Amino acid sequence: MKKDTFAKLNQYCSKDCILCSNTSASNIFEIAEVAHPERMLITHWFNPPFIMDLMEIACGPEISEQTLEIVVALQERMGKTPAVIRQYVPGFIVNRLATAF
Repeated sequence: MKKDTFAKLNQYCSKDCILCSNTSASNIFEIAEVAHPERMLITHWFNPPFIMDLMEIACGPEISEQTLEIVVALQERMGKTPAVIRQYVPGFIVNRLATAF
């Protein structure tokens, strides 16, 4: 489903559009094929998002620093505290810690 969704987004969105997936278990960078991978990343929100300030941002292998800066600034303007993960790791930070506990 995500592969098809990103294919449609790739078709209809401008080259300046930043594409994000909210997941902690799927490596979207292996699933989705987009024309501008420097603008694709994962934004993992915690539930319930209107209470939880922490969220994780996982960078793709081709992410641009400009895209990352834009997304971090946007999350901070929304009152979130983004934790940036420079590469995809299954479960990210919080889920990996929770599993260990």
